[in-house]
Amino acid sequence: MKTRVRAAVTFIVGAALFSGVASAMGSAISLAMVTLVAAVLFAGYFFSSKPAYELLNEDVSTNNKAKY
Repeated sequence: MKTRVRAAVTFIVGAALFSGVASAMGSAISLAMVTLVAAVLFAGYFFSSKPAYELLNEDVSTNNKAKY
């Protein structure tokens, strides 16, 4: 009987540890991906000679706004 209890406890503890490690790795990978995307966007902004609105293909000039 002790062997079955020990096996069950070992399984539960192992599953909990695996779940915790997998969760931490998933969070770290997600954070790394967000950081990478942010770094690429900021690099594109800082190293570009065009203003940000031209990079986004938006026209914010007052001359081209629709008049009602």
